[in-house]
Amino acid sequence: MKKIIFILTIITLSIAQLSAQNKAKIDSLLQKLPTVKDSTEVDVLNGLAHEYLLFKDKEKDKQAEDYITRLLSISRKLSYAEGLAVGLRNLSVINMRHGEYRKALRDLFQALAMVEDTGKEVDQAVCFRLIGDCYEQKENFGQAIDYYIKSYQLYAKLDMERKTIDLVNDLASLYQKENQNEQAITFANHGLMLAQKYNQKEDVKESYHILAKVHKTTKEFDLAYEYQEKYANIKDSIAKEQSLAELAKLEANHKAQEQQRIAKKKQEQRNNLQYLGISAFFILLFGGLFFVGDVAIPPHMMRKMIFIALFLTFQFLLLLLNPILQEYAGGVALFRLLINGCFALGFVFLIRYLETRINMRLEKRIRRRIKKRVQKKLSKQEIAAAKKEKMKEKAEKKEMKKSSNKGMESNMATS
Repeated sequence: MKKIIFILTIITLSIAQLSAQNKAKIDSLLQKLPTVKDSTEVDVLNGLAHEYLLFKDKEKDKQAEDYITRLLSISRKLSYAEGLAVGLRNLSVINMRHGEYRKALRDLFQALAMVEDTGKEVDQAVCFRLIGDCYEQKENFGQAIDYYIKSYQLYAKLDMERKTIDLVNDLASLYQKENQNEQAITFANHGLMLAQKYNQKEDVKESYHILAKVHKTTKEFDLAYEYQEKYANIKDSIAKEQSLAELAKLEANHKAQEQQRIAKKKQEQRNNLQYLGISAFFILLFGGLFFVGDVAIPPHMMRKMIFIALFLTFQFLLLLLNPILQEYAGGVALFRLLINGCFALGFVFLIRYLETRINMRLEKRIRRRIKKRVQKKLSKQEIAAAKKEKMKEKAEKKEMKKSSNKGMESNMATS
């Protein structure tokens, strides 16, 4: 039971990884699609159709079919045979999944005629392979073998070992279904040799499985048991390797996420420090504006300073509130525009109010400053007048003293 759960977990992780890769390719192609035209557009549409077909899902097949219908129309207008052939091949896959083998074969033979004209052997091999798949699903194994052999010969000629090994194993399986056991063993051994040569463990596993079934059919039970045991061992080995690979990927993803989390935390700390610095700057700025009345600054310069200070404050508030606004607007551009418009309107009224208040405060400070200067000037004049009066009094006292001295002298002379 644990082994089954383990294998299912590996399969699920592999499918999830392939699905993520397909989605990444689809996103890339969808971004590219609006920027291309003509034959390039056909190629991108074929790429999208192919990626959607890999999901093997009815809804995805419908999306692929829509793209195929569009690209077939464009290809026919452009007389773009290569793109048309690929589109027909993709369409044949959908028809085979729907069980419409006649339509699938019609599309494939049309595609084959087109690629034979171009002379591209790889495309011919693909068509032969798909025709063989169609006949196999119809359970016409003889016809399937004929087209598989044609495809195998072309792939072998082109040294495409992975495709060659797949076809050899498929031929071995078909010969086994047709009870042509000698041919099945020959192709299975050939597939095993190629798979071992190119270190393709999945194909080695498939070859062992076919050989086990064929030898069981021929009642060679010792050989059947031997190959079945090899099949089971390599199956477990592949599962363990996949498990280790998936665990390594999960560990790497965890490390990457942890690094991203640490980087995000550091970024948040830097942002908080920056916001703190900006806030301190605004405190100093507005504090300076409140006490600037003690400095002789022209009124028009004062208004500009007030506007700049309030404008920077508005921008700072928008920067702080932007994530909240985006979440609230839900990514809808119109809502964001309306919200920003409301903020801007509120800013207009706020700047008028604050400018009036600050100007009133500044005017009071200017009046107070003028009053102090006047009082200071008046106090200086009063001090000067007091000094002058004091000096006058001293002079008068001195005169009186002189006159009294003269009187005394005259009295003394008379006596």
